[in-house]
Amino acid sequence: MQEKKGEMVLGQYEWITYKEVNDKAIAIGSAIRNVFNIPPSTDDLISLAGIYSKNRKEWVFVEQACNMHSIATVALYDTLGKEYISYVINHAELKVIFVSVDNIPKLVSVLDQCPTLKFIVSFEDPAKSIEEAKLKEMNGSLEKAGVQLLSLENVEKEGLKNHQDPHPPKATQLAIVMYTSGTTGPPKGVMISHKNVISSVGSALLHIGEIKEDDVYLSYLPLAHIFERILIAGVLSCGIKIGFYSGDIRKFLDDIAKLKPSLLAGVPRVFDKIYENIMTTVESGSALTKTLFKKAVSAKEKKIEEGEDTPIWNSIVFSKIKKKVGGKLRLVISGGAPLSEATHKFVTVCFGCPVFQGYGLTETCSIGCIQHPSDVGVFGEVGVPVMCNEIRLVDVPEMNYFANGDNPKGEIWIRGHNVSLGYFKDPIKTKEDFDDEGWFHTGDVGTWTSRGTLKIIDRKKNIFKLAHGEYVSSEQLEAHYRESKYISQIWVHGISTERHLIAICSVNVENIKALAKSLEVEGDNDELCKNKKIIDAVLADTQSIAKGKTLVSFEYLRAILLVATEWNTENDLATPTMKIKRPQLKLHYEKEITQLYDQVHEWEENTKPTPDKKKDK
Repeated sequence: MQEKKGEMVLGQYEWITYKEVNDKAIAIGSAIRNVFNIPPSTDDLISLAGIYSKNRKEWVFVEQACNMHSIATVALYDTLGKEYISYVINHAELKVIFVSVDNIPKLVSVLDQCPTLKFIVSFEDPAKSIEEAKLKEMNGSLEKAGVQLLSLENVEKEGLKNHQDPHPPKATQLAIVMYTSGTTGPPKGVMISHKNVISSVGSALLHIGEIKEDDVYLSYLPLAHIFERILIAGVLSCGIKIGFYSGDIRKFLDDIAKLKPSLLAGVPRVFDKIYENIMTTVESGSALTKTLFKKAVSAKEKKIEEGEDTPIWNSIVFSKIKKKVGGKLRLVISGGAPLSEATHKFVTVCFGCPVFQGYGLTETCSIGCIQHPSDVGVFGEVGVPVMCNEIRLVDVPEMNYFANGDNPKGEIWIRGHNVSLGYFKDPIKTKEDFDDEGWFHTGDVGTWTSRGTLKIIDRKKNIFKLAHGEYVSSEQLEAHYRESKYISQIWVHGISTERHLIAICSVNVENIKALAKSLEVEGDNDELCKNKKIIDAVLADTQSIAKGKTLVSFEYLRAILLVATEWNTENDLATPTMKIKRPQLKLHYEKEITQLYDQVHEWEENTKPTPDKKKDK
């Protein structure tokens, strides 16, 4: 396991052994019990400790320390704001939080709202990492709130002085309370047991095949999300090398080049960005480069589907891309949301290794289905149910999905050893989503393919009705329209009083600049996004996609807003796993939505048949 030395300096990876990790975990666990007086959980008591940091080796030290002593962990997303932080601390009644030094000011800013918090443990020495005047000010706030600030190094020393034998948990006891970042409403605390974790890890490893002793895994997806937690638990159980990214996602490719991982995981937005970046580079090249690349991709797609490879094209074209991702990738896993068929196929071609898509939710401990090694060349599906759970489809009549018949479609329900105990301190919501027979109602809509695999086709919660009664699946349409090279992120919007759809699109800036050049339009990024020629060209591209997908007329976009801003956690328009936050987008672009519907009304008026036209017909 590793972390980088020196802030913002990408040096060589330095490694520590599993024994060193174990020794540190034992010391930290002893301190949690002795210094912080937090006892092991029992059948009648749930003990919790918080972790608030980007991925790093200390994260794992603390998690393993808690596991050894039957103390459940609560992870706080590194990128979310004060309201989220104070909500989680209070809801979980956290007494201690382990934290990276850069997050200490955020904790100090909410101390007056969090009466249960008594200890903050910094992964770095605060005296060496925070300037003197600022630390003095912080200490004043900490003293006033009755909170102690300690370094992890000193906590370890205290643990070594006062050893406590590990107190292993029961399978049914809590391992994690995983607070979802939430696209709507306050976060829900999903209760994950040790049985849930072991079931998910064991099933996944059986499914994807052998993890080799010399494999290397790069950890960069947030450990505050269940997907990465299960991945880390899995690779730890296999005893392989784990390297942590530098903490700056903009240096992601530099991290990969240094570590040269053989195993990599990502969410669809990561792979979409890779797709966009590669295609932007190709499109900026010569006519020969573009022709050669497209020919290579087409040839390799066909060979992969036939179970073969293209050594010549690999050497000429794809070796350069593979080198950028370290050159040693042999397995990639995508999860967190459905990966589009186009992106799935593209990254498989470019990476030169299997890209397995999985499906699961926080409530199913990250897993439900995963593709099998025999599924290489199969795109857009999520595989078969894993061994620890069963899956059924249930009718959704309002969306015209029915589970019986030759083409079964319906809401996905999951039941098994990986399914969560419910929501922490929320029996009402637990009863809504988990039924008495143990089925978790996912809200996702799927279909069984002829191969017996599951394919995600819709989202039950993200549908709305237009004025003429037509139901619209916004997620499904967004997946289609994201295929436009000009669109990086998109939010499709409609309401019951309007007959047509509008959309707000976060653009691929480089491709918009290239489009502007071809249209002889000048300006900065914001000016280009407001230019009518640019807007009309992008709208025409979406309508071309709609025609190619044989969408019906009400699924066409009739007005769009282009923005150069990426939606992310900083502007609170996307979650840490890069899913768009619809209520926040609606509020953020409230004025623009009204303006877009004014444009739609003008378009309706202009396209309305005149009396003469009606007579001609």
